[in-house]
Amino acid sequence: MLTNFSNLNPCYGTTYIRHINGLYLGIIDNTLQLSNERYLWRIEIFENNRFYLKDIENHLYAEYWWGNFQIAVDSGYTEQHWNILKNDNGIILLKHADSNNSFIHYSIDNKLILCEENEYKDGFYFTFEDESLTNGYPYIEIKSTTNKIALRIEPEILNYAN
Repeated sequence: MLTNFSNLNPCYGTTYIRHINGLYLGIIDNTLQLSNERYLWRIEIFENNRFYLKDIENHLYAEYWWGNFQIAVDSGYTEQHWNILKNDNGIILLKHADSNNSFIHYSIDNKLILCEENEYKDGFYFTFEDESLTNGYPYIEIKSTTNKIALRIEPEILNYAN
């Protein structure tokens, strides 16, 4: 069972994502795959324990859509939302945020798949390597009095305020 895991605290920054088999999560031919080469990701909290996994160079997002792992521009859809769970040993689980309980898994035929916890095998486990994460949100949020409208701006805007 996948026990003793809790949601990663809100944070943002960069990290390499390494599977327990030693391979790195990366982008090859516009799809998510595991590779021998390190691949730098930007991890960014969105809201409600949902994260984006972003390609640091091209500003593309990891998504799971119609049964495929791929990379795409920001669609605004939840196919690009991930829950990241972590335990005290630094083991990471990457859960698709809109699935019941499905996690990225490295299968015995050397492919990334999304499968449920009850199909448990060791292939769920990842770690962050050389992480540079900052606690909190990567934006300043101003909400309306009714909480129906929110303006999110990057904190750098404060550099221009007098």
